[in-house]
Amino acid sequence: MYTLTIAMVVLFCMNAAGAGSVGVEGTVKDSDGEAVSGARVSLKNNSSVVSFTDGEGAFALSGSVESEPASDSIVVVTRGYRTALMALESYNETDIAVTLTASNTWVPSEPLEYTGSMVKIEAKGHDFEIGQPCDTVKGLYRDYPTTDYEQPVHTVNFTYDFWMDTVEVTQGEYDTVMKAIYGDKYIRPTWNASNGLGKNWAAYSIEWGSAALFCNARSKCQGLPDTAYSYSGVIGSIGSLCTLQNVSVDLHANAYRLPTEAEWEYACRAGTTTDYYWGKDYKPYPANATDLDEVDSYAIWTNNSFDLGKETVVHLGEGLDSSYYGTHETGKKKPNAYGLYDMAGNVSEWCNDWYNYYPWGAVTDPTGVVPEDSMRYPRVRRGGNWSNNASYLRSTERQFNAADYEFLFIGFRTVSSGPDFTIGIREAARIFSKAQPSVTVASGRIRFSGVAGCEIALFSLLGKRICSIKPETRNFTFTTTMLPTGSYIVKIRSKSEVCRRVTLLP
Repeated sequence: MYTLTIAMVVLFCMNAAGAGSVGVEGTVKDSDGEAVSGARVSLKNNSSVVSFTDGEGAFALSGSVESEPASDSIVVVTRGYRTALMALESYNETDIAVTLTASNTWVPSEPLEYTGSMVKIEAKGHDFEIGQPCDTVKGLYRDYPTTDYEQPVHTVNFTYDFWMDTVEVTQGEYDTVMKAIYGDKYIRPTWNASNGLGKNWAAYSIEWGSAALFCNARSKCQGLPDTAYSYSGVIGSIGSLCTLQNVSVDLHANAYRLPTEAEWEYACRAGTTTDYYWGKDYKPYPANATDLDEVDSYAIWTNNSFDLGKETVVHLGEGLDSSYYGTHETGKKKPNAYGLYDMAGNVSEWCNDWYNYYPWGAVTDPTGVVPEDSMRYPRVRRGGNWSNNASYLRSTERQFNAADYEFLFIGFRTVSSGPDFTIGIREAARIFSKAQPSVTVASGRIRFSGVAGCEIALFSLLGKRICSIKPETRNFTFTTTMLPTGSYIVKIRSKSEVCRRVTLLP
């Protein structure tokens, strides 16, 4: 009996040390000493213990816990302020004073700055709160939280600005750029009218590797000094289904790349702290027809795409018939305050980061973890898509897929944070936004289009240069009446060389 009694005492002491009750009280104020009401206060290691501050900024945490107080902290989250973490010495502290400092996100006060198809996102010296505090936004699944991967909320600081595409990469640009750089190695994705088809429609069915290769290709096409992605090899088909071996990225190269997850959410929020960048919060929203119409005005989602079915065809002209079911033309919905379109819906967008849980505490210029076995690790995608309900359109929503996963709901947009990125970009973007150089042969002449600033050279089939010229206009006609009929080689040197064999007519 004596031995058993000792064992029971020891067991009781062990339980007492590992578990207990919480009675923590305190106040939350801002840096001016004003009470902050409605702030969410919880325990870092016991997230189910939650309280909200009252009108006086007071809170009281109570409940059962299993961790030691020395390893726990109070977490205070509220809109418009940086998240606060305060270590606990005891679960019975009653005089805790938390001071919050205001967030410093960018709110545009002047017209936005554009270069080509991109808009400047002012982030240097600014910060925002990434993530959201509730792990059950979408309820529970088999008693497990559904949105804990959007936690913990923490402060992100930036030391640089960056440029971002105002719209998702389109099918027309994707196809043109990939053909120009990768030639016969490029395999066009299987786009079709059922799921959205058109040169200005968002490109989809693109895995992470091909998205990264597009970034490099676009940089080359526009004559930029760098490319962002390096790799040792390509497994699979470029453009449709491939994996990059030993891939790495130079985030601040003067080149295009995929956005980091932090850049993406900062740009998506556009200074807002609500669930949606148009100032509304999920649940009960969207609750009625007016709410649905509002979401429709900002996003391509299940209500105005997937739910309509494949039979709702829109006739846009020969070869351009499309469907409301699937992706839609980019840039047709309302933008956010940073001038970005379709950040919610249309296609989910690849980010540069590998997926992992968020860290605790403030971070600066985060890029995500780099796993040891990156070939088997998923990449992050953001923004929701045309098949998703409203919960997936929230600015904090995170999803992830294997990097070699191509899916008809996934596309991307590009960014650049290179210090000299804009040098030469404005003119390159102006030229490239037009059709690629083309050649048409007619009796006694060769017509060229899209050739402003290009060098045109005419060669015999034996390679002898006959003549060359640099047109100053976009369209140019070359008279061939002095040349004998037959076959010749035309070379057009622009950002990417175009070579054509032509036969002159009598």
